[in-house]
Amino acid sequence: MGGRYYIIGYIAAGISAIAFLWISGGRAEASNLFGDVDCNEIVSSVDAVLILQLDTALIGSLPCENKSDLDEDGTTDSTDALTVLQFEAQLIVSVDPPSVALADMTPGQCPSGGGLSDGGVLANEILAPESSGVFLNLERRDRLAEEIDAVLAAIRSKKPDLSHISPRPNVPPGQLLLSASPSLSEAIRDLLAGDPERVTFVTGHASFDLLNARFGLVDFTAIFVRVLPELPVALSLCFPNHLNSSAAAAAFEALEEVAQAVPDSLLGDGPDIELLKRDETWYVILEDAEGDCPSGCSGPLHFFRVSGETVTRVDEAEARSEPAFVELVQRFGP
Repeated sequence: MGGRYYIIGYIAAGISAIAFLWISGGRAEASNLFGDVDCNEIVSSVDAVLILQLDTALIGSLPCENKSDLDEDGTTDSTDALTVLQFEAQLIVSVDPPSVALADMTPGQCPSGGGLSDGGVLANEILAPESSGVFLNLERRDRLAEEIDAVLAAIRSKKPDLSHISPRPNVPPGQLLLSASPSLSEAIRDLLAGDPERVTFVTGHASFDLLNARFGLVDFTAIFVRVLPELPVALSLCFPNHLNSSAAAAAFEALEEVAQAVPDSLLGDGPDIELLKRDETWYVILEDAEGDCPSGCSGPLHFFRVSGETVTRVDEAEARSEPAFVELVQRFGP
C-alpha cells in the first residue's frame, strides 16, 4: 500500500504547481465533460492530479466531483486518475463511463473501410506492425494517409484506367470479432430481446463495458443470436478507425467474459494496392484482380515509382529485379 501512495505522490508532485494555480483561481459552476473535475471544460493531467489529491485526502472535495467516477464503481480514486492520464496520452479515446459512452446505439454494420480513404487504409497497415498501443498515433496516421492519397492521385491521373483499384485490407480498420462467455451471451440476448432498433449497450459486465467505453465503441452487430441460440453470442464490434486491432483483441481476450477475440478479416480476394517508401521515393504496385474469389484470384500487376510529382511506370521485368518491388510482390503471395 505504501508503494502505491509513493507512486501517487510522485505523479502528483510533478504538476502540483499547475493544480495549485488553478485551485487558487476562479472556478466554473459545472462541466458537461466526464473527467473534468476542475470544471474548466478540458480533461487534462490537472484533473488527474486533483483526483489523486482527493484519493490521498490532500483535499476534501472536487469542484465537479460528479464527473470523477469514470468507472462507475462508486468511488473516486487513482484508477479514475489513470484513466484521465491515458486519455491525455491518446491511449484511449474516451473517459466517459459505460452508461454514457455506450448509450443509444443502432445495431448495424461497420462502415466500409472504417470510413477511411485509400491512403488511410494503407497508412493503418503500415503503422500497425510498429505500434504497441491500442491506438495508432492519429496525427501521424493522418499525415501519412494524406501523403499516400497524393501518391495514388498522381498515379490515377497518369493512368485513369487503373482508378478503380483500391487497397483490400486484410484487417478492416477498427473492427473486432468476439465470442462471448455464456453469462455475457445471456446478457446480450436480454439486451436484444424484442429486436429493438436502438440499444443502450451496457451489459452489466463491468470489465467488458469499460473496455468498450474506453476504446470508443461506435457500433456492434450480434451474429446468429436468434438463428443459433444454443451457441455463444458472436459479436462484430466497430471502433474508431485508428484502432490497433491486434492489441485491442488481446485486451478483450484477457477478460473472463470473452471466450475469444480476434481482428476481423476479409474473405476472398480482389483488386489490391501495396506500397512502401524508400528515401523519398514511393514504390507502388496495383493488382488488377477481377472479382472476389474465395479461393484466391490474381490479375496483372502494375508497377510505379513516385517521387514528388514525378510518376514513372516501370516495366514488370525491370521491377522484379529491384529489391523494393520484390518485397512488395511477395506481399501478394504466390
